[in-house]
Amino acid sequence: MEVSEIKGRLRAAGRTQADLARALGVTESHVSNLLKSKKRMALDTFRKIEAFLVEAETAGSSRGVAETSSLFERAPVKFVTLEEARKVGRTPRMSPAERERWFRELRELGEAGKRLPRITDMTDDEILGYDEMK
Repeated sequence: MEVSEIKGRLRAAGRTQADLARALGVTESHVSNLLKSKKRMALDTFRKIEAFLVEAETAGSSRGVAETSSLFERAPVKFVTLEEARKVGRTPRMSPAERERWFRELRELGEAGKRLPRITDMTDDEILGYDEMK
């Protein structure tokens, strides 16, 4: 999910930015600034918003915000290995087109990094201290 999708998903779930602000425990102006990308969003905030939207979309607009905000406080964090996640059979979060765009941008970033001028005479091993380990 991208920040630009949040407003549309709120609208589709019948929720408002005010509902989201109450669920997150922040002001409406803070949520507005997050959604306009005027403020950087912390990863945990992004996850809370995602949980709020999933809850709102699955439960419809009949549930109250107080019920969904309590979800964040009691939700245990469960860490799983990659193998366990694959066993669950989760669907990929990115479409094939998004995945291809991501890989293309990553390759372009790598190529751009290779073209950067070197600013030191030291090798990568010397910078990382591997030459001293021998």
